[in-house]
Amino acid sequence: DATTGGTVTIEGSTGVAFAPNSIINANGEVFDGEVYITHAYLDPTASSTANRMPGNLQGVRTDLEEVALQSYGMINVGLEDANGIPLNIGKGFTATISVALPATIIADAPAEIPLWSFNETFGIWVEEGSANLVNGHYVGEVAHFSWWNCDAPFPLIELDVTLTDENENPVAGHIVAIGFGTDSLATYYAYTNNDGFT
Repeated sequence: DATTGGTVTIEGSTGVAFAPNSIINANGEVFDGEVYITHAYLDPTASSTANRMPGNLQGVRTDLEEVALQSYGMINVGLEDANGIPLNIGKGFTATISVALPATIIADAPAEIPLWSFNETFGIWVEEGSANLVNGHYVGEVAHFSWWNCDAPFPLIELDVTLTDENENPVAGHIVAIGFGTDSLATYYAYTNNDGFT
């Protein structure tokens, strides 16, 4: 109920908390009905995450520096009314996201980490705020909904790859993964274009 707010749990203990009367419709008016929520959580240690996440692990910081990202968890949240019309968080309000970390990476997780939202127009992650590590969760405030990612930034190293088959024909739409050591969190994913290039 938009008027009372509440908390939605996403796959176990990951969740989103909404303040009362904080949801608006497409016209910018305060929404006072039932809010229907779609959501997804992506485990940063799961091999399937590369196929489910948008874009690749590349971001733009607030100072416009381009960086590589190491994910500690992603969530996607969508808000709609009963007719499937999109809703969002009103100006001046935030929602609290709480992203659970897999037990295997908590010991190495930074105490504070930047939050990144996915810009669908440019296909890249954009730094927006930060989250703190609290009882095995990254907790932070967000002012809109799309994909959100808890990521540590690293210097971006540019590497061009052209993938071909045994006959020198380009291989299109193939995933290329470049890992650093044995840490799946520090693996960079991209897909080849029609020329086999990424």
